[in-house]
Amino acid sequence: MKKYDFAFIIHPRDKQELLKSYPIFRFIPNFLLYFISPRIVGDIVYKDDKGKKLNGALIAIINLPFQFLKRDNKIKKRILVALKLASKIGAKIVGLGSLSSPAVSGGLDIKDQSNVSITNGNALTAAVVTDDIKQLSKIVKLHKKKVHVAILGATGSIGQGVVHSLIGNVDSMMLIARKQNKLDNLNNILKEQHPDYDISISTSVSEAKESDIIIVATSHYETVLSPEDVKSGAIIYDITQPSNLKKEDWLSRDDVFVVEGGLIRIPGLHVDSITGLDNEESFACLTETLLLVLADRTDQDFSLGYVIQENMKEIENIAKKYNVSSLLKAWDKDTSWGEIKRFIKNYA
Repeated sequence: MKKYDFAFIIHPRDKQELLKSYPIFRFIPNFLLYFISPRIVGDIVYKDDKGKKLNGALIAIINLPFQFLKRDNKIKKRILVALKLASKIGAKIVGLGSLSSPAVSGGLDIKDQSNVSITNGNALTAAVVTDDIKQLSKIVKLHKKKVHVAILGATGSIGQGVVHSLIGNVDSMMLIARKQNKLDNLNNILKEQHPDYDISISTSVSEAKESDIIIVATSHYETVLSPEDVKSGAIIYDITQPSNLKKEDWLSRDDVFVVEGGLIRIPGLHVDSITGLDNEESFACLTETLLLVLADRTDQDFSLGYVIQENMKEIENIAKKYNVSSLLKAWDKDTSWGEIKRFIKNYA
């Protein structure tokens, strides 16, 4: 059996993607997917300019997004089986990709049952999002006195990490999440730490309407934001996988710029095309897993549960050492800061 240095868990982003890889599943009821064993579906290869090479395995759990978000024992068992497979092939650490992370509370629900180190990848993702939003806000502020940012999924693992990091870098924030009690708890912490900062909270997505930048950091499998909830000239920064935006809803909104964020570029990386990314492109969560191997930081779990600032700083420092840079896409196509600047100027 081929040996690997690390592994990363993925799953089909929707039924269409599942059927593209496994047409026979068209005739299989969804509940039977729980009985399909996780399997290796692709390779991750990293080779630096000095010849150092690392091999990673893409391990797919053949379940659909809505099944992960039930967060029940059935999906937990699937993830544990995937971790056992990773251990069997020699992986030193495993990244929990996409909805496999929120399905087990960012890894907290399985850490005591895993015989391999795990990370949810959220520390690097939060760091990348924070840096991108800081850059966006600077551009917006060239044309406006104040920058108002809304964060959908503000009480989630990545959301909270980004919220704490953005305070003082944008003029005001609207925190949006489904559960009022979690919003209240987060708001109380922030008000205690930053009593004069302009923070609002809401359970309604429509409250994002006046925002210049909207970060979509939700953990769902359906659309969470509609065109009528977004003003002309707004930038939407979407980090969700599968995307919580429906592309066809936004094609007629030329006055809104949708950015796919949480992506990076790293020299020497090749990820199997099943991810939809090109050479040297990767999700930040996957890259976190690779970087921990490069830094020989696999003897224990790294990012579990909510993102903490210390982990963000540590993984960001490792990323700089390996020339990791932010990558922006717009509906699967590369975009640039220059294109974003032109858009913001046109709608200022």
